[in-house]
Amino acid sequence: MGRYDSKHNDLLLIVQYFSVDEPTVATTRSEIGSGWQRMAVRLKLSRDKDGRFSVEQDDSCLGNPNSISTIDDARRKLRQCEKQPGHR
Repeated sequence: MGRYDSKHNDLLLIVQYFSVDEPTVATTRSEIGSGWQRMAVRLKLSRDKDGRFSVEQDDSCLGNPNSISTIDDARRKLRQCEKQPGHR
């Protein structure tokens, strides 16, 4: 987990998961599976008027799914994307 930069109230997370064919719960370590994949997620944080925090996942630059496996790679991808004309 890391932050994008000092200008944004964003968290960058790397999540690790593997796909399953059936929705089953593993009961032993050997049942957990293989073929793990990593993905970077950008979470935008904001504070509402009542003081509560809101969290919104923003996939506009990183995509979903993606194969970004480090925070540094996610930052690079975000910087490249935000330089593109027409980026919001």
